[in-house]
Amino acid sequence: MMNLLVRHPSDEFFVRAIAIKILLGFFSIAPLTQAAESTLCASDENIIFSCELKNKKIVSVCSSNSHKQGHMDYRFGKKSKVELSYSANTQLPTQKFHRGEIVYANNSEDVLWFKKGHYRYTVYSPTRGAPGLSVALNGDVITRLECNNSGGGTTDSPKTSSPFIVEHGTADLMTFEESWKD
Repeated sequence: MMNLLVRHPSDEFFVRAIAIKILLGFFSIAPLTQAAESTLCASDENIIFSCELKNKKIVSVCSSNSHKQGHMDYRFGKKSKVELSYSANTQLPTQKFHRGEIVYANNSEDVLWFKKGHYRYTVYSPTRGAPGLSVALNGDVITRLECNNSGGGTTDSPKTSSPFIVEHGTADLMTFEESWKD
């Protein structure tokens, strides 16, 4: 007697659906792993912006979960050594980050910046193009470094309000250049 295996057509669909879900789950985890490797934020901090730059250094903006005794930090360097940091926190109420959206003729970019002395440090995330870091001295851009595409990273500016961020809304570049002067 021959033993016949009878399969229902929905069984094959079910197996394929499970296989697809497993593959999608694998690929959705991979960018998170890359982002974790490309940040100077601690595991208990929110990553506001973080990426590995083309010069192999990392730029990160991190915030605490609490605003009452919280902080927001900019960090630049390598995991082994942070070369520059800037902190806005409840003990330093005059130090602030600034946020806005610059609109161009065919693009726009979310920008988050702070000033330290005569320098302005800006992380940017354009609608089209690579995110990165811009450094200006006395209003003139002296360095512009794009994020390394192969390095992954998170480049989403915060959408929630923060006591450490001064909101500037949406405007053209000339308007922002006026606000950067002082």
